[in-house]
Amino acid sequence: MKDYFFQLCELVSKDIDDSFKSSFFLTAEDSQFIRFSKGKVRQSGIVKDASVSILLGKDQKELSKSRRLTNHLETDVKNIKQALREMVSMIGFIPVNPFSIWPEEINNTENVYEGNLINRDETVKKIVGDIGNIDLVGIYAGGKIYRGQVNSFGQKNWFESTNFNFDFSVYASNGLADKHSLSGECWDEKKYQDLILQSKDKVTLLEEDKKDIVAGKYDIYFSPAAVTDVVEYLNYGAFSKSNIEDKCSSFCQLMDKKVKLSNKVNLSNIVDSGFYQPFEIKGFVANNQVDLVKSGEMVGSLVSPRSSLEYNCKYNSNMEYGCFLNLDGGKLENEKVLETLDTGIYISNLWYTNYSNLFNARITGLTRYACFWIENGKIQAPLNALRFDESIFHMFGEGLEDFTKETFTTLNNSTYEQRSLGAISAPGAIVRDFNFCL
Repeated sequence: MKDYFFQLCELVSKDIDDSFKSSFFLTAEDSQFIRFSKGKVRQSGIVKDASVSILLGKDQKELSKSRRLTNHLETDVKNIKQALREMVSMIGFIPVNPFSIWPEEINNTENVYEGNLINRDETVKKIVGDIGNIDLVGIYAGGKIYRGQVNSFGQKNWFESTNFNFDFSVYASNGLADKHSLSGECWDEKKYQDLILQSKDKVTLLEEDKKDIVAGKYDIYFSPAAVTDVVEYLNYGAFSKSNIEDKCSSFCQLMDKKVKLSNKVNLSNIVDSGFYQPFEIKGFVANNQVDLVKSGEMVGSLVSPRSSLEYNCKYNSNMEYGCFLNLDGGKLENEKVLETLDTGIYISNLWYTNYSNLFNARITGLTRYACFWIENGKIQAPLNALRFDESIFHMFGEGLEDFTKETFTTLNNSTYEQRSLGAISAPGAIVRDFNFCL
């Protein structure tokens, strides 16, 4: 794929006038997809797909198009040259972009991350062959993901990663479910079987009579998956330089030192992880690591090339959301979680989150999957879906007792148009006095 893409770019670039700046960006995959329901295969297939985004620039004007690749060189060259001719004829009508910026130096990169996935002929057997008679519902997606970039300055970047994501739930007869996301570069059979055993135990508990609780403040254990859900929502703008400057980030008060999180909170964006390519369409290469929060204080933001020009600062990121957000673990041992919580609520996943007050980083949302009432360090009963409304400044601030020592990495499971890159690593967390409005 790499040689094909570079050859394609070389052939189509020959006809581009020197007065234009150009760049080509490849997104491609070779993936296996399998959907399961009631522990059986419902849909299975292999997807091999590739497309190229074309960017053309001249006199602070920019225009982009994309074309699907056929893997037939002559056809692809013809299609892209036709797109370029259309762009050349149109670019004069495009308004000037005052924040158009292109790389000033050539920075070539090549990163290949090999994985160890299940043999495609054995995937179904490995997933449902030994799980017994349980109602497992989910989707497996695994294989190679490619990203490539070539620009008119002679810069070449390449990235490929072999990974998988198995997002699944095990359902009880009453409709409640225990949800998991197993992902990474290597299939871990023991970890998967452990998750299945945990789900079987939780489903048994979910069959019991539900307990009703009243609105109020409760002590909570958020599993790593639930903490990941919160961090993922923050990733939509909280760390963005432009959002902070425009005062539409939920972390503006944190950046302005008006509030402080717990000194246990350390959050960074890591590029050199194998979960995201370090370059963007024009060829800018991101910093390997950007510290965002250290000891509870916001120490940095994600600055795109455009924002670096607009706000006169150095860029450090391809875009203004994290590609691999890493939230450090704490000191709490997993086996001590329920004992430390004592009495409160165990939340395994969140259904969704939304801001109820952006400026105060207050979020609302619902629990959905396995959620239990805990007394004296023991699970007592399942709970119905609960609505919460609480500030991140409390959850990760004075309300945070500790994070678990162990963290869990979850890859982006989005498959709209193509498999997505990105990941979040997060620990579990015990939070005191968390507000539920039910």
